[in-house]
Amino acid sequence: MILNGIRGIERYFNTIFKIFEHDDFLKKQDINTSFTRGNFLAAFILLLNLFIEEGLTGEQINQNLVSLKENALENGGIKDYNDVLFIPDRLSILFANEGSSKISATKKPQTIFKYLKSLIETTEGDRLSDVDASEDLES
Repeated sequence: MILNGIRGIERYFNTIFKIFEHDDFLKKQDINTSFTRGNFLAAFILLLNLFIEEGLTGEQINQNLVSLKENALENGGIKDYNDVLFIPDRLSILFANEGSSKISATKKPQTIFKYLKSLIETTEGDRLSDVDASEDLES
Protein backbone atom coordinates (compact mmCIF):
# COMPACT_ATOMS: atom_id res chain seq x y z
CA MET A 1 0.00 0.00 0.00
CA ILE A 2 2.81 2.41 0.85
CA LEU A 3 4.56 1.56 -2.43
CA ASN A 4 1.36 2.35 -4.35
CA GLY A 5 1.17 5.71 -2.56
CA ILE A 6 4.76 6.52 -3.46
CA ARG A 7 4.15 5.57 -7.09
CA GLY A 8 1.03 7.74 -7.17
CA ILE A 9 2.88 10.77 -5.82
CA GLU A 10 5.73 10.17 -8.29
CA ARG A 11 3.24 10.00 -11.17
CA TYR A 12 1.52 13.16 -9.96
CA PHE A 13 4.74 15.18 -9.78
CA ASN A 14 5.96 13.74 -13.09
CA THR A 15 2.71 15.05 -14.58
CA ILE A 16 3.19 18.43 -12.90
CA PHE A 17 6.72 18.76 -14.25
CA LYS A 18 5.63 17.66 -17.70
CA ILE A 19 3.06 20.47 -17.71
CA PHE A 20 5.28 23.00 -15.90
CA GLU A 21 8.49 21.83 -17.58
CA HIS A 22 10.48 25.03 -17.00
CA ASP A 23 9.81 24.84 -13.24
CA ASP A 24 11.31 21.34 -12.88
CA PHE A 25 13.96 22.04 -10.26
CA LEU A 26 15.05 18.40 -10.29
CA LYS A 27 16.41 18.79 -13.82
CA LYS A 28 17.74 22.34 -13.41
CA GLN A 29 19.27 22.86 -9.98
CA ASP A 30 19.79 26.63 -10.07
CA ILE A 31 16.38 27.93 -11.05
CA ASN A 32 14.26 30.36 -9.08
CA THR A 33 11.00 28.43 -8.94
CA SER A 34 8.52 28.30 -6.09
CA PHE A 35 8.62 24.51 -6.33
CA THR A 36 11.83 24.68 -4.26
CA ARG A 37 9.80 26.11 -1.37
CA GLY A 38 8.13 23.80 1.10
CA ASN A 39 4.86 25.71 1.18
CA PHE A 40 4.46 25.53 -2.59
CA LEU A 41 5.14 21.79 -2.71
CA ALA A 42 2.83 21.27 0.27
CA ALA A 43 0.08 23.14 -1.55
CA PHE A 44 0.38 20.79 -4.52
CA ILE A 45 0.31 17.75 -2.20
CA LEU A 46 -2.86 19.09 -0.57
CA LEU A 47 -4.26 19.71 -4.03
CA LEU A 48 -3.59 16.06 -4.86
CA ASN A 49 -5.48 15.14 -1.70
CA LEU A 50 -8.47 17.16 -2.95
CA PHE A 51 -8.29 15.42 -6.33
CA ILE A 52 -8.29 12.03 -4.58
CA GLU A 53 -11.19 13.00 -2.30
CA GLU A 54 -13.19 13.97 -5.37
CA GLY A 55 -12.37 10.66 -7.06
CA LEU A 56 -10.76 12.21 -10.13
CA THR A 57 -9.11 10.07 -12.77
CA GLY A 58 -5.55 10.67 -13.93
CA GLU A 59 -6.88 12.38 -17.05
CA GLN A 60 -9.09 14.71 -15.00
CA ILE A 61 -6.15 15.60 -12.76
CA ASN A 62 -4.09 16.32 -15.87
CA GLN A 63 -6.87 18.56 -17.26
CA ASN A 64 -7.04 20.49 -14.00
CA LEU A 65 -3.28 21.05 -13.96
CA VAL A 66 -3.33 22.21 -17.60
CA SER A 67 -6.16 24.63 -16.73
CA LEU A 68 -4.14 25.87 -13.77
CA LYS A 69 -1.22 26.55 -16.10
CA GLU A 70 -3.46 28.36 -18.62
CA ASN A 71 -4.96 30.51 -15.86
CA ALA A 72 -1.55 31.42 -14.44
CA LEU A 73 -0.20 32.30 -17.91
CA GLU A 74 -3.26 34.41 -18.63
CA ASN A 75 -3.05 36.22 -15.28
CA GLY A 76 0.65 36.88 -15.77
CA GLY A 77 0.11 38.16 -19.32
CA ILE A 78 2.51 35.49 -20.56
CA LYS A 79 1.99 34.50 -24.19
CA ASP A 80 4.75 31.89 -24.55
CA TYR A 81 5.67 29.56 -21.73
CA ASN A 82 9.41 29.32 -22.28
CA ASP A 83 10.84 30.12 -18.86
CA VAL A 84 10.13 29.53 -15.15
CA LEU A 85 6.50 30.36 -14.45
CA PHE A 86 6.24 30.18 -10.67
CA ILE A 87 8.84 32.78 -9.71
CA PRO A 88 8.23 33.55 -6.02
CA ASP A 89 7.87 37.32 -6.51
CA ARG A 90 5.32 36.79 -9.29
CA LEU A 91 2.91 34.45 -7.47
CA SER A 92 0.46 37.17 -6.44
CA ILE A 93 0.03 38.13 -10.11
CA LEU A 94 -0.27 34.54 -11.34
CA PHE A 95 -2.98 33.82 -8.79
CA ALA A 96 -4.73 37.19 -9.06
CA ASN A 97 -7.95 35.67 -10.40
CA GLU A 98 -9.23 32.45 -11.89
CA GLY A 99 -8.74 33.55 -15.49
CA SER A 100 -11.02 32.65 -18.35
CA SER A 101 -10.04 28.95 -18.47
CA LYS A 102 -12.29 27.51 -15.82
CA ILE A 103 -11.25 24.44 -13.91
CA SER A 104 -14.30 22.27 -14.34
CA ALA A 105 -13.36 18.58 -14.14
CA THR A 106 -14.12 18.41 -10.43
CA LYS A 107 -17.24 18.29 -8.34
CA LYS A 108 -16.33 21.77 -7.09
CA PRO A 109 -15.87 23.74 -10.33
CA GLN A 110 -13.80 26.90 -10.28
CA THR A 111 -12.56 26.35 -6.72
CA ILE A 112 -9.21 24.62 -7.27
CA PHE A 113 -7.44 27.78 -8.40
CA LYS A 114 -8.58 29.67 -5.28
CA TYR A 115 -7.88 26.62 -3.12
CA LEU A 116 -4.29 26.34 -4.34
CA LYS A 117 -3.75 30.08 -3.92
CA SER A 118 -4.98 29.97 -0.32
CA LEU A 119 -2.79 26.95 0.45
CA ILE A 120 0.29 28.69 -0.89
CA GLU A 121 -0.48 31.83 1.09
CA THR A 122 -1.25 30.08 4.38
CA THR A 123 1.31 27.28 4.56
CA GLU A 124 4.75 28.21 5.75
CA GLY A 125 7.92 26.82 4.28
CA ASP A 126 11.55 27.48 3.63
CA ARG A 127 13.51 26.66 0.54
CA LEU A 128 13.97 22.91 0.49
CA SER A 129 17.73 23.32 0.35
CA ASP A 130 17.56 25.31 3.63
CA VAL A 131 15.72 22.61 5.54
CA ASP A 132 17.76 20.22 7.64
CA ALA A 133 15.91 16.90 7.47
CA SER A 134 17.91 15.53 10.40
CA GLU A 135 16.12 17.94 12.75
CA ASP A 136 12.89 15.96 12.39
CA LEU A 137 14.62 12.68 13.06
CA GLU A 138 16.17 13.87 16.30
CA SER A 139 12.92 15.10 17.91
